[in-house]
This record gives sequence, C-alpha cells and structure tokens, in this order.
Amino acid sequence: TMGGVGGVWLPGARTGVFSGAYARSRTDGVGGGHQHSIDYQWLGHGFSFNAGTTRRSAGFRDAASLEGSLLPRRTDSAFLGLSTRAGQWNAGYVRRDDDSDDGNPGTSRYATFGWSRQFAYQNSVYLHVSRDLDADRGYGAFLSWSMPLDRLTRIGASLHAFNRDWS
Repeated sequence: TMGGVGGVWLPGARTGVFSGAYARSRTDGVGGGHQHSIDYQWLGHGFSFNAGTTRRSAGFRDAASLEGSLLPRRTDSAFLGLSTRAGQWNAGYVRRDDDSDDGNPGTSRYATFGWSRQFAYQNSVYLHVSRDLDADRGYGAFLSWSMPLDRLTRIGASLHAFNRDWS
C-alpha cells in the first residue's frame, strides 16, 4: 500500500513556485518507509532556475521498485537557464545517493552544460557536455546540427563522445 500528499504554492507573481510532497508505503516482507521532496522553480524573462531534493527511507517502495528497480535514497538537483542573443545556455548539477551491497551509500555526482542556437533558415545547433564528478573517465559530449529541407523533412548530423578522459 502507498499513499501521499503534495502541494504547490505560488506566493506572488515574481516569487517563483514552491512545491512539496510526502508519501508513505508499506510492503509485505519489507515493512514501511517514507519519501519526501521539496522543489523551487523560478522563470523570468530570459532566465530560469530550478532546485530540488528528494529523500527516501530504506523501507520505501513504489511500483517500480517492487519489480526490481532500485530507488536512490537521496537525489539533489539544481539547474540554471539563460537566454541571450548568442543562444540558450544551461548548466546543471545532480547528486544521487544509492545503497550499495554493503549497506553504505554510493554517491554519484554529475555536472552538465549546454548551449543551443537557431540560425537563419531554421538551422539549429545544440551542444551538451557532461562530467561525472566521481569517475576518472567521466566526460561526455554531444553536438548536433539540423535544418529543414521542406515543411515535413529535416536533415541533420551529430557527433557523440562519451566516457573520454580529456585531462
């Protein structure tokens, strides 16, 4: 069994949106547990920000975890977005704590950076770079370009590089 409650609060037109949720579960053979999350989001002219955290106790289960998927004990994230004449810029950070086989948390942390821009004739370019902050070879990059040929057809090309050591 599982149940929960959540809410969203917008205190004013220029303050951003706050949200939160709480859930409890009880599973035969496992016992019970809880999960709670809080988030904040602000969207302005040319700027956006989002930050949030979710925490789970060891006994919390949802439908996916009953089928074998592992839920992280903790997830924290923060993202920034900026719109300029030079394009759309974004940066992010994610931290995830998982239980390992010995019961100790294993932490994964990632940083991301992205840029995109639309040019004349709807040509668009997108660049995304990510870094696994806890791995020796944890860089990745994705670059793509596309343009329309007609109303229903686009052409594009992309380049991927993952798990590279660029130090």
